[in-house]
Amino acid sequence: MTIDTHPEIEGLTLFMAPLGAHHHAVHAHDGYSVICITGGSKLYHHNGTSVPVHAGEIAIANPGIPHGCEPLDETPWSHKTWYVSKRLMAELSVELLSAAPIELATPKIVDDAVFTTLIDAHDTCQAGDILDRQSIAIEALSTLIGAYGKREEPKAAEPPLVKETAESRLEHYVALMTDEMDSRLNLQKLAACADVSRNQVIRDFRRVTGATPGAFYRHLRLDRAKQLIKDGASLSEAASGAGFSDQSHFTRCFKGAYGVTPAAYEALLAKSASQTAF
Repeated sequence: MTIDTHPEIEGLTLFMAPLGAHHHAVHAHDGYSVICITGGSKLYHHNGTSVPVHAGEIAIANPGIPHGCEPLDETPWSHKTWYVSKRLMAELSVELLSAAPIELATPKIVDDAVFTTLIDAHDTCQAGDILDRQSIAIEALSTLIGAYGKREEPKAAEPPLVKETAESRLEHYVALMTDEMDSRLNLQKLAACADVSRNQVIRDFRRVTGATPGAFYRHLRLDRAKQLIKDGASLSEAASGAGFSDQSHFTRCFKGAYGVTPAAYEALLAKSASQTAF
């Protein structure tokens, strides 16, 4: 079994259990349990009822609700689970559903698209750049909330004042990205600079640029590295100056964006300069 508290998103814990005869006595959590069954089947005890949950389905427990499980017909089963704090769920649900706290549909969800989204995010949001990991996790949770979050109808209220547009907020994001050209910039900082939520940052970038914050940020950093190489910086200086602490990661990103390695680009510049001299 492995467990990982997501290092960049407070309130999110990722858990994985391989195939086994897992038994869990009835218990409850302070937050939300989103249990994606990846193999086999389990008998899920939830709030006084018991239902079978099979591979490709999602068992759900809302905060404080007693639940437990055991193998169905004594066959092994495996799962990948999201444990989400009430605070994180509230942040996302207020924006998506105009209500918090919310309840997720229980005791299980059968939805291939949502299941795949959660599993893919569980697998990938633990690797890569911070902005990518954060975006993947938050978008997956937003998909779940949007499809299966329950809320009371909000009371009539005055429409909120729109302070800025996505385009004007993007100016703040880009200014911060340009000032903090390092790989540790995260969604929290971007959200704070425009006084919006992390989910709003992701939506603003997709709406205005068609890219994720992470992809846009990589473009800015690679553009700076390319300019540094043009200005005569060494490859290590260019990588460091653009916030890449890992030279191999810098090389992969550069080649992915421009089709050549930094060394090949440097050589092309040198060849072009020598030809111009004649």
